[in-house]
Amino acid sequence: MTVFSETLQSLRKEKKLTQNGLAEQLGVSPQAVSKWENGSYPDADFIPHIADFFEVSIDQLYGREKKKLSMEEEIYESISKEFGWNDKEKQKVYFDRVLEFFWASFNGCFTWKTEYQKKPVREDTACGSVLITTEGLVFQSNRKICECGFVLKRPPEGFGTLFSEKERLAGLFYFLSDQNNLKILEFMFSLREAEAVKSSVVAAKLGLEKEAVEKSLDILISYSQWAGAFDCIRIMDDGEKSEKAYTINLGNASNFLFLLAMAQFINHPTTSFEPLTIQMDSKKEALVNLVQR
Repeated sequence: MTVFSETLQSLRKEKKLTQNGLAEQLGVSPQAVSKWENGSYPDADFIPHIADFFEVSIDQLYGREKKKLSMEEEIYESISKEFGWNDKEKQKVYFDRVLEFFWASFNGCFTWKTEYQKKPVREDTACGSVLITTEGLVFQSNRKICECGFVLKRPPEGFGTLFSEKERLAGLFYFLSDQNNLKILEFMFSLREAEAVKSSVVAAKLGLEKEAVEKSLDILISYSQWAGAFDCIRIMDDGEKSEKAYTINLGNASNFLFLLAMAQFINHPTTSFEPLTIQMDSKKEALVNLVQR
């Protein structure tokens, strides 16, 4: 077998086609396909037709070019080669690139654009882009103080499910509405992974009562939706007395940072869209349906 015949057979099998099926798609006889896969070649004028059908280059048919990667595979290959867990400069570049990828991924939805426009970053302006449809929402902030991107796919039962468990939601937002609780939360994020801090230390650093600190942190632990974000242990002293100490699991607690980031844009609404990319398909259908209209 030749490289061409092996490549042809492999591409055919990837498409889950028999030789007869491929012959039908190409408009040739099954005998022709069989000959090609056993070492013969099509007429030169027919090669581009085969390449177009399999969406590959002619070079790839002859084994002179690597298989074309999907967009997702190209991104994966690019990132996996360049990201560095212990290299802060590479990590900075990574987040810059991810935001650029994110920007490109949904700005392509705006059909009036004729070419890609690089993501702008504004020093003071609360600028960003929004895509709103009844199937999901996408938002990206290009404000330098808090660059971020969010995508929300429509839940199976609709966006109304985000308003379920109103009592727990009210409790969470009530907790976060207290400035002392926000100070305690901020202090906990100053800890490194696997570090523990005594409640007395937190109280002294923030000028709060120890009992108030323990109460607030115990409330944080109680939220089941943040299970594992915070935990409490007891540290014994020489007199066999114990004191509460608290830890943070940054992986689970990061949800609070996402929530705080979104709160930035509630407090500082987007005042300009770059480049005026707001689009809606929900003018005839509400995002949350409470009653039949």
